[in-house]
Amino acid sequence: MSDNSFDIADMIAEEVGSPLAAADDHPLASKLHQLRIRLEEAEHAFAVLGLTPEADEASLRSAYMELANLLHPDKYTDASDELREQATESFDKVRAAWESVETAEKRQKHIDHVILGKPTEEEEAMEQVKALLDAEADFKKGLAAFNAGRVSAAHKLFESAVSAAPEELEFCAYKAYTTFALNRKTDQEAANNALNDLKDILDANSHQQRRLDGGWVLLGRAYRELGEKDAAKRALVQALRFNAANPDAPRELRRLEGKVKAPEGDAKPGFFKKLFGRK
Repeated sequence: MSDNSFDIADMIAEEVGSPLAAADDHPLASKLHQLRIRLEEAEHAFAVLGLTPEADEASLRSAYMELANLLHPDKYTDASDELREQATESFDKVRAAWESVETAEKRQKHIDHVILGKPTEEEEAMEQVKALLDAEADFKKGLAAFNAGRVSAAHKLFESAVSAAPEELEFCAYKAYTTFALNRKTDQEAANNALNDLKDILDANSHQQRRLDGGWVLLGRAYRELGEKDAAKRALVQALRFNAANPDAPRELRRLEGKVKAPEGDAKPGFFKKLFGRK
């Protein structure tokens, strides 16, 4: 056994006057009592086996076999029901500990997750789900504020949503538009950058199955606010191509030049570049 292991025989040696020994005269009662104390104090699988995380596989296997031999049910056939139950519980703990460290991969995972406290893959997945749910909640609150005309409040919520879920292009589109709207009259460069961001987002969305018709409405609004009537109309018509039932595009079109019937069919690939001639 390696130098960093403990002498299991010493740790489970009989203790004179043990309360358990007095209550059960089985020859292994005192050893089992001492072992159970150590198992209860063990903070990880290595400690259950009486070793440290640096122990090699051979040492771990040897420690497991020694403990399994001590706790095997055959050794307690003549013991009381209570003692047999205690031996079985201890055996299960030892076996579970061994199964947690029996391979190099399992040992590393146990060290990472149990000893170092790193999250497991399942925990990381749950954190991602939670982050997405939180982002969706912020986005919905942002939409409510946006539809109520509170652009500044909406922008902060959209920023929070994008921070938690930067891959969600819809969140990004609303953040880009509100950035444009908040800077249009005070910081032309920031407004232009935000408008370009919005167009980049819509360009990226062209490769996705779910099209952001709402994003095209936002682009149409931005162009209308800049006085670029033709570009605004093209963007709004594109929104209706992706979703003829979009309720905002017709309203924006009426602001431009009256009611326009929603066209049928989807856009062809590369339509964005053809629509505006550039990103």
